[in-house]
Amino acid sequence: MQNYRIEKRIPFGFRGDWGKLYKKYTYSDTTALEVVSLKKQSYADIGADVQFKPLDDGIASKKMPTEPLENRIKKSEYRIVQTTDAYFNDRKKEYECIVEVGDIVKVFGSYWVADSVDEKCVYTPAKQSFYDIGLKIIEENFIEKEVK
Repeated sequence: MQNYRIEKRIPFGFRGDWGKLYKKYTYSDTTALEVVSLKKQSYADIGADVQFKPLDDGIASKKMPTEPLENRIKKSEYRIVQTTDAYFNDRKKEYECIVEVGDIVKVFGSYWVADSVDEKCVYTPAKQSFYDIGLKIIEENFIEKEVK
């Protein structure tokens, strides 16, 4: 698993809730202390908290049809959150959102899977990036905590 370290964050004026971020990994390449699994895939905690701000315009969440497991559609929660946390991608030589599609996030007391990530930029005069992330809730019985 790549070593993810948050290197870019807006320090003032961005208030949100702190959450944990889990990325896919294989057992041979992690030293993470906390690991969860979903659909027979393991996810490791990146070791740093990420700040998330709800962008639901006063709405706690939306209920919409989603597919939490293959061929099983039900109405579940969907939220849009924003973060400014980014890491430097050595391969692309640019900063990217620390959260990627498919990652698991634990925030607001629940586990969520990242469904989309959109970047919005503001120049003041340096570039500042804000990332809007679509989150689908994961039912508690689908997540298993692993002991390392």
